[in-house]
Amino acid sequence: MKKILFFIFIVSSLGVSYWIYTLHEHTKEKQLAYATDTYTRAFNTVYDEKKQLAKILFVGLASRINLEMQLARLRTASSAEKNNIRQLLYNDLQPRYKDISKMGIKQVHIHLPNNESFLRMHAPEKFGDDLSATRPTVAYVSTHHTEIDTFEDGIMSYGLRFVFPL
Repeated sequence: MKKILFFIFIVSSLGVSYWIYTLHEHTKEKQLAYATDTYTRAFNTVYDEKKQLAKILFVGLASRINLEMQLARLRTASSAEKNNIRQLLYNDLQPRYKDISKMGIKQVHIHLPNNESFLRMHAPEKFGDDLSATRPTVAYVSTHHTEIDTFEDGIMSYGLRFVFPL
């Protein structure tokens, strides 16, 4: 009789242990799904806000300095004239760049239609390099003439990138 009771006790204990384990795993999965959903919504909210800010800044900066006209001049400009245009753009954008840097926009980068870097506001001394291989988004915008946004790897870190055609 003791053996039967002991056996029932063991089987019952195993059954209750399995039920507790299953309940715990189910609760853990629900908590992880909730946390994932919360973080996804938070990321998407920040992403959408940064995208909207980037669009507003692009339109504002491009129209204020008549960027299309400045870049059209580059097609026939000499090397010295290109340097002059670059310096003028930098001087005109610099005060606004300081302001938007405080809003979390880390880089403003102007590219030419051939994917050449023309002006990096964060590193104005570096220009002329072809971005086709390192920035597929730049090549995509140059080819398709449509804006694109992505979360992309960079030299220094990952970041949100919003690229607009001119």
